[in-house]
Amino acid sequence: MAGRLHVILNEYVRQHGGIVLFAPLDILLTGYGVVQPDLLLFTKEREGLLDLRQANRAAPDLAIEILSPATAVNDRGRKMQLLARHRVREYWLVDPDASTIEVYALNGQQFALASTATGREGVRSRLLPDLALLPADLVPA
Repeated sequence: MAGRLHVILNEYVRQHGGIVLFAPLDILLTGYGVVQPDLLLFTKEREGLLDLRQANRAAPDLAIEILSPATAVNDRGRKMQLLARHRVREYWLVDPDASTIEVYALNGQQFALASTATGREGVRSRLLPDLALLPADLVPA
């Protein structure tokens, strides 16, 4: 699922600019606040903040987590709060069991649920307005 999502986002940034990266890649937000989203995206305007030869201290524009029973509580809790405090513009939670993608948008210092893509309803993202993505695109036929 993460691989399929990476391919789709990589095509998007190829057309619109930016860079999408696949875990493992640590984001050092504070001295003790290290996160490693499954996927992260920097827009064309901010991709210059990355130096892949060093520890990354710049928060991405988009962080994406593929939920699992072992990580869901942290992804919806501590990690979500930390990413919001560091001004990540969007945070997506992909639920493989429910075949949904929850899109959270930054609202002040916290995330607010902006939309939920289900089965045949596509992702609606303010950050990536031209993205065509259905949750069904992420699972094998």
